[in-house]
Amino acid sequence: MMPGLIQGLRGGRPRPATQQVVFLTAATGTWVVPNDWTDDKNAIECIGGGSGGYPGAGGLNQQGYGGGGGGYAKRTNLVLVPAAVISFAVGAGGGHTVPGGNTWFRDTSTVHAQGGQYWNGGAGLAGTTLFSGGTSPPPYLGAGGPGGGGAGGPNGNGGNGGYGNPDAATSGWGTGGGGGGNGGGAAGGNAFNAINGSGYGGNNYAGYGGGVSGYNNGVRDGSSGVDGGGGGAGAGWSGVFGSGGAGGNGPDWGANLGSGGGGGSGSMAGFGLGVVGGNAGYWGGGGGGYGYGQYSYSGSGAPGLIRITWGP
Repeated sequence: MMPGLIQGLRGGRPRPATQQVVFLTAATGTWVVPNDWTDDKNAIECIGGGSGGYPGAGGLNQQGYGGGGGGYAKRTNLVLVPAAVISFAVGAGGGHTVPGGNTWFRDTSTVHAQGGQYWNGGAGLAGTTLFSGGTSPPPYLGAGGPGGGGAGGPNGNGGNGGYGNPDAATSGWGTGGGGGGNGGGAAGGNAFNAINGSGYGGNNYAGYGGGVSGYNNGVRDGSSGVDGGGGGAGAGWSGVFGSGGAGGNGPDWGANLGSGGGGGSGSMAGFGLGVVGGNAGYWGGGGGGYGYGQYSYSGSGAPGLIRITWGP
């Protein structure tokens, strides 16, 4: 078939020679449909914002939950009119006690990913492919907190955060749980007793990237995850305490472009001290929880993201 006839069948519109990709990160805005939009080959993908953590039953001076990861939603072969103005919203990442925001494209019934809801992962709400963000498990009283959940992504649900040590009162340890890996990745490691130490970060969907626990790396603070892996948890013993490592930024669509890992948890600390959970990985990861102690806070959740592809 002659190129002119192909253009004629598409109303005179050109078809791109290669796949076109656009990322939207502004909180709200509009996007103008390009003239070479291909109704038969396109995808809109949304990641919700990750949540910050939330205090446990004992309040601010007790250990706290990590944040849930943002959900993921995708729609393919969406028919759009060139030059049409499309509204969108990208969910903000939540701070301490603040949930993540929702991400949607055109309207909430077209493509819509929920932000992390405190310790619960957000859901995919509208689209043809839907995955959920990872959750942060309940904290144990008087122990290191749990890790944050990874964001849902194109490869599956986000990994759940790991548990903190439930036996801190008798073992003398207050170790935290590792952050969950990104969509399709693994859950963060648990820290059930002093022998196990603090939890490793969960690996990403490709099986690597989780941060090392503070107990195992010998510096108390957990190390950061890479490529969507969860952050390692901090370790605490005999008055020593450590903070959680940050979650790794997602690699699904290129360096730092994809679903993020959850932050690792901070360990237990004494009164008058403070530990923090690791911040989440971009995009959409949940912040890490925190251990017992005054002035302790969860890590921040990461904002969401929209990816638009069309052609060739």
